Amino acid sequence: MRLPGFVLLAALAASPAAGALRCGPVTVTPAVPARARPLEVWIRVQNTGATPLAGAWVGLTLQPEGGKPTRLHAADLGILAPGAATTARLRWTPARSGLVRVTATAGASGITPAAAPPLQVPVVERPVTFAWFGVPRGLRWANLTTTAPSGGAEDLLQRGIFPCQWKGGICYQEWDVERFVESWCDAERGIAIDEYGGDEAIRRTLIEATLATRRRRPDLFIAWWGIGSFPHADAVALKEATDLFMPEIYLNYHSFHLGRIEAAIRAARDAGVLEKTILGLGVNTRADGAPRDPTAAEVRAQFAAIKRHAPEMPGVAFFHFDGATPALRALCDQLCYDYFIAPVLSLAEPPRVRAGQHRTTLTATVRNDGNLPSQPARLRVSVADTGRILGRAGGPAIAPGKAAVVPVSLPPLPHPATLRAAIERAPGSTLLNSSAEVAVAPKGAGRVLAVPADPLAERVLWSAPPPGSATDTGLVVQPVGASGPPVPAQLDREWSRQGPAAVWVPRAPLAQPAYVRLLPRGAAPKPRTHTGRWELTTRHYRVVLEVESDSLVELRPAGAARNLLRTPWQFRAPGVDRFGPATVTEGPVFVKVRVPFATEVAEGCSDYAFFRDVPLIRIRREYRPRRPVAVESTREGAAFDQRGGTFQLQAGVGGEVERGTLQDGSDYRDLLFGYLGASPEPANHHRTGWFDFSWPAAENAGLGVALERRWQVAASGIYDLTRYYDASDWIDLPMVFRTTVTVTEPQECLLWLLPHGYRDLAAPGARSSVGAFLDAIRARGPRLATPL
Repeated sequence: MRLPGFVLLAALAASPAAGALRCGPVTVTPAVPARARPLEVWIRVQNTGATPLAGAWVGLTLQPEGGKPTRLHAADLGILAPGAATTARLRWTPARSGLVRVTATAGASGITPAAAPPLQVPVVERPVTFAWFGVPRGLRWANLTTTAPSGGAEDLLQRGIFPCQWKGGICYQEWDVERFVESWCDAERGIAIDEYGGDEAIRRTLIEATLATRRRRPDLFIAWWGIGSFPHADAVALKEATDLFMPEIYLNYHSFHLGRIEAAIRAARDAGVLEKTILGLGVNTRADGAPRDPTAAEVRAQFAAIKRHAPEMPGVAFFHFDGATPALRALCDQLCYDYFIAPVLSLAEPPRVRAGQHRTTLTATVRNDGNLPSQPARLRVSVADTGRILGRAGGPAIAPGKAAVVPVSLPPLPHPATLRAAIERAPGSTLLNSSAEVAVAPKGAGRVLAVPADPLAERVLWSAPPPGSATDTGLVVQPVGASGPPVPAQLDREWSRQGPAAVWVPRAPLAQPAYVRLLPRGAAPKPRTHTGRWELTTRHYRVVLEVESDSLVELRPAGAARNLLRTPWQFRAPGVDRFGPATVTEGPVFVKVRVPFATEVAEGCSDYAFFRDVPLIRIRREYRPRRPVAVESTREGAAFDQRGGTFQLQAGVGGEVERGTLQDGSDYRDLLFGYLGASPEPANHHRTGWFDFSWPAAENAGLGVALERRWQVAASGIYDLTRYYDASDWIDLPMVFRTTVTVTEPQECLLWLLPHGYRDLAAPGARSSVGAFLDAIRARGPRLATPL
């Protein structure tokens, strides 16, 4: 979205009026004024003639969009000598948010008044801050600098920029409290302290200095840069004395991972400082010393992530002006408008569908998380399967922070369908989450499951809870309104700790959404007991499980020259011992092998699902402590031969997909694929990533590992060390690493192994199927269609 042409830079030069007077430029401070807060309009008036002008005056008209104008007047600007200029400053407090047209006129005795070009000013509902390290030039929306020169406040304020002078923080860690206070209080209007962090002693000094500075200078604006997120207790201690927190989330100094944005937002929200926090984004380039150049797409993604996870966050900060390219600076300025000033519209919740006697009505809720009132939005409802448009409807204008319900009338729907509601048109607004889907089925069709289209060949679907979960019959999947034999399904009562599931595999990739019913058919498979070695060969892989040690000792893709595993794949944690006997259930979809364990410390099991018709192995580990257990480490994984090859990985939801070549040698190298958006914690236990490698073509073997979720109490004393160690070549999926966690509640871990043949994963454009598979497993399962 671009600004309309009439919204230009505030500093607009005016043409000389007839006679000898020039009016303009006109500027507004702050650059982005807010409702119910005073603003100042600065109007420059210059005598361009050859004789003095007496009785100079300025008039100002402020015309809110759709409201009554306000007229202000500065009666006497004194006598203007030839060539002299003065600046009139008029104050106004807007009563509501919206666009305001500002028109200034200047005159003097005996001459024709001169007018400045009109200025369109957005008055936002909530104050916003767009802070730059460095003094911004040529940007319309920048309204705070963290490096204001001493004595330069007046010039910056006239440009709409609040002046914060740079002050040192941890870089002067040898200073005591009083020295910090003396330095920080020696500022005109505001300070930006660079930066917060360090060990507990220096952080305590910085907190005490901040509190003392606030007592000595209650008028001073205090902003803090932070090395990453502020520790919870520190943010709470600083909250009342600090006006602005700016945690540095410089993704151009790390791997690009949007999880860092989400974690920083969560930390600020938990500390109660979110409405005082703006995230610092790194926009400087390698030429300025950054490890990597930020791209336009990455910057856009960061703005969208901030707005999606924290619509109430009041802005963004940038490091830094002189280190960014002109194009990226301009993009950042535009995105400030798009995401923090303009209306930002989303569908706030899934649509609801209700059938009447002759018509069907879909109701969608549109929310405005922006800062200006929106123009009326128009909704379109179509059939997601075919794209056929069923109906359109217009909604009302929406105030900032409010929502509107938009009903759309639809024709009768005789068959199951997935309806997609989308915001079709919203002039002047940014669209964030602008579409949503709901599956529906005609009345009397029974319990219909809608299965999204998906091109994956390796696809597993399940319905939880399945119908008739208390029965011992078998299950089949029957397409609705389509010919063809049913697809076998399998009921697993222990699919997860949340309950049972009916599991099936489509016969072919789904080019279109499918609608199915689960029906009883035949008898359920009966379990049997097994000890010792257990083997299975499918057309995709061969596997050998050693029950007494609960370990996979062989995993060989079909056509591979050798076993992938140099050491057994197994899980180890305190009390995980004394395995077996196993229970084997030969189902039509997968063979389930359940290996229990029980000791005086803990009990639990490993549930293996070895799929018959796709190259997939699902492993569910359940760990139930019998008493509080202090866990210092856990291990899951195996070692592999070092044979070179290629790899791809993603370090959790929000991370980049990385690719490369496996090394042959002993140089230390970790290929991390857990969750690098934050340290392991309950909030991200289900957001972990995946790894895929392939040996060279002659070996015709490779393995994908997808970590669906890990223990809720997973923790690490450093960072998330879920990894492929590319020196001794082993995979490690630790639940606990270099720290101690007391486990008192049952824990569950879910992972998938995808054995396959040769793939050149480092080739340009090559895409591992493991990531798409994990996304599908997490988010795109069958949904129960709403009966009409």
